[in-house]
Amino acid sequence: QIARRSSSEVAQQSLALAEAGSDRLQHTLEQLLLLARLDGQLEASESPQADAAEITRMALADLGAVSRDIELHWRIEHAQTPIAVPAVLAIAALRNLLENALRHGPEKGQKTLAVSQTQKQLVWTVTDGGSELPPEALTQLTQRFWRASADQRGSGLGLAIVSAICQRFGGSLELSNSLAGVCARLALPLIPPPAQNPSAVSQSS
Repeated sequence: QIARRSSSEVAQQSLALAEAGSDRLQHTLEQLLLLARLDGQLEASESPQADAAEITRMALADLGAVSRDIELHWRIEHAQTPIAVPAVLAIAALRNLLENALRHGPEKGQKTLAVSQTQKQLVWTVTDGGSELPPEALTQLTQRFWRASADQRGSGLGLAIVSAICQRFGGSLELSNSLAGVCARLALPLIPPPAQNPSAVSQSS
């Protein structure tokens, strides 16, 4: 910040690059710390749960202004049922999927997010508006530190974290090609409704 007071254009450009590099490093460290927590003894009870509306809103808010580039399709009438995953992890998983689509999809390709629900799961489907990937690349996307090319942006940890969250809490991540580009389908389990007391049912009837 002090060096920015210099009038040298070269100094300003160098500082801008240094700041960008620092931001990337911080993001990578945060991802590594999250992976370490997932590899440890993190339990669902350590964090409050959230529902589809809150998770989606927070993930988009974390992206800031770039979230305007994502077309949202809401396919749930009532999204009040919380999921059986800590809120911070569910938000991180969805944010990583969206960041991946924004980073690796074409600049002018339409990025979409569809939110839906089954009887036991909440489902987020993200498409990047790009072209298809080879089948072998799709199977490698969730490997830690894997990138399609050396000059590709990112740390190679985003989808690995999503996969680890799914494995820990009984969700699923499916990656496939579609007419709308690479499609990522994240499904996380809902908290089952409390079992009804048979005696209460018989008394009410």
